[in-house]
Amino acid sequence: MSTLKRKLASRANGRLSRGPATPEGKRNSSANALHHGMLANSVVLNGEARERFDRILSRFDAEYEPETETEQALVDMLAIARWRQMRLWGYEKAVVTKEISQLESAPEEDTPSQGAAAFRSLADNSRTLDLLNRYEAYSQRMFIRSHNQLRALKSGMDPEECETNLDTGLRK
Repeated sequence: MSTLKRKLASRANGRLSRGPATPEGKRNSSANALHHGMLANSVVLNGEARERFDRILSRFDAEYEPETETEQALVDMLAIARWRQMRLWGYEKAVVTKEISQLESAPEEDTPSQGAAAFRSLADNSRTLDLLNRYEAYSQRMFIRSHNQLRALKSGMDPEECETNLDTGLRK
């Protein structure tokens, strides 16, 4: 967690930024809205907050400053994995909430007891929780793998060596 001193310094530094200064930087920056819009159209479902996805993608772009198409693809994958993970959390909440409402529990039961009963019912009678957990794990692996590949590229590691190290779990 950031300290107050760090947060204040970040805000002060952010106020100093005036955007890209070079013609190349301005040209690259001008394509951000187009790039983000196309990606959001492919990833964000109807009824989901497209602006929220755009904000996540913009923050990853600002954090990693992709310079090549490969780096941009990895940043996109980070945003997509994060978005899917957040979507799955929403699905899980909706499924458990619906199950709680369908169970005949005593009104005096506390919320954790109602949630536990709903969880038990879903676990015993449905594959929904298993599937949500599997997809969440997949999204997390996608995020971690993309993050590790992006960091390796940014540090100048050989791409083949990067893949070997990521596959075996070795670190340099």
